[in-house]
Amino acid sequence: MTYQEASQFLFSLIDYETIPGAQFYRGLKLERVKHLLRALGDPHYDLRCIHIAGTKGKGSVAAMLAYVLAAGAQRVGLFTSPHLYSFRERIRILDSDVLGLSYGHDGSRTLFEGMISEEDFAGIIGRVQEKITLLDIRKFGKVTFFEVLTAAALLYFKEKKVDYAVLETGVGGRLDATNLVYPLVSVITGISFDHMHLLGETIEEIAAEKAGIIKPKTYVVIQPQLQPARSVLIERCRALGAFPVEVGIDIVYKEEEVSKTYQAFSAKGALGGYERFRIPLIGRHQLINAATVLAVIDALRLYNLSIYSEAIAEGFSFVKWPVRAEIVSRAPHTILDGAQNAASMQALFDTIERHFGGEHKRLTVIIGLSKEKDVRRIAEVLSRYPCSCIVTRAHHPRAMDPEDLRGLLEERRILTTVFPAPEEAIGYALNEAEPGTIIVITGSLFLAAEARTYFIKTPVTVT
Repeated sequence: MTYQEASQFLFSLIDYETIPGAQFYRGLKLERVKHLLRALGDPHYDLRCIHIAGTKGKGSVAAMLAYVLAAGAQRVGLFTSPHLYSFRERIRILDSDVLGLSYGHDGSRTLFEGMISEEDFAGIIGRVQEKITLLDIRKFGKVTFFEVLTAAALLYFKEKKVDYAVLETGVGGRLDATNLVYPLVSVITGISFDHMHLLGETIEEIAAEKAGIIKPKTYVVIQPQLQPARSVLIERCRALGAFPVEVGIDIVYKEEEVSKTYQAFSAKGALGGYERFRIPLIGRHQLINAATVLAVIDALRLYNLSIYSEAIAEGFSFVKWPVRAEIVSRAPHTILDGAQNAASMQALFDTIERHFGGEHKRLTVIIGLSKEKDVRRIAEVLSRYPCSCIVTRAHHPRAMDPEDLRGLLEERRILTTVFPAPEEAIGYALNEAEPGTIIVITGSLFLAAEARTYFIKTPVTVT
């Protein structure tokens, strides 16, 4: 199988990342994935996993943790979703060699370091495809795009003999294809309203779906939560005899320094203190994510992980996680972020206020959302700030019609302009920008990724 053939095979599968609607979630069957993994030799049984679920921040936590472990001389498999440009971004292996930390490399960086090669990707997908024929479609239904990628990642990580596998759930947790692993540590990041058409209309219902990844007698790192979500998670831990570690209670952090491009912090957990780490990601929520990583590291120490503070600091400093409050220009300042629900949108605006203070005089927000998003809650956040909105859409099947989005925003008296194509919206915003303007491009990872491509092709001054 060639890489092109592997891609065509994946495109032929049911891809619920591109299809709005609740029917697919109710139809997911872990038994199907279980039988597929069994046909592949149950690779997940040979992996030491850290399993991450949550509404927001799970990808950032996964990336930070992988970089920190890699800097500590561990070989780490990293499985994340969705991808921005290539399937291969989802399956990566990071170690000190890849990062150029221990072997005298020149430090040159790529956007998604350690991602699986085209040759290996084609080979592993081909092997998974062979085993799919053994599944009883009448009994289990057709295998999905995400299930194939999950099985491929687990098999690849086993064969590459990773020390740890860091796995981000797709949607929810209870029925997610990744939920057949038995992790050393589970992580629940912040839970808020998103994917309600799939997971439930209340915070308690959404939290119950996320809590589905918690396994008996394991450590569970829990980020600060709304009280109803926290109650669900703690009760789930009690019921299973799991050991909750709460960020903000069992591990605390202290902000040390803030700039436009990085922030520094210290932290103290059950196993001692950590002094002054610096991360090249902005926003207070990223400090919470970094403290979450330290809580996971402390839990892994109980499984005999040995890692020095110097390696942790180096790993944090090397983190790359694009389109998360990423500054791609300063003429004018332009920020890309994949915020797709109200809580994430609020965190984005808090980040702008925190890192840019009173320097900006005007906000121009280029926004495009997916069809199933809670526009009214997002519009409520936008209405709190003096901003103008340019409505557009990503080139993605789930993208909302810009005119529909404009109507919902204007219900909140938000001034809007519509440009169906993202490149037109960006060009207009840049042309109209006045001194002190900050352009924010947000609403979905897909839109942010397209905007990033625009700025790569168009020469800009990057901070």
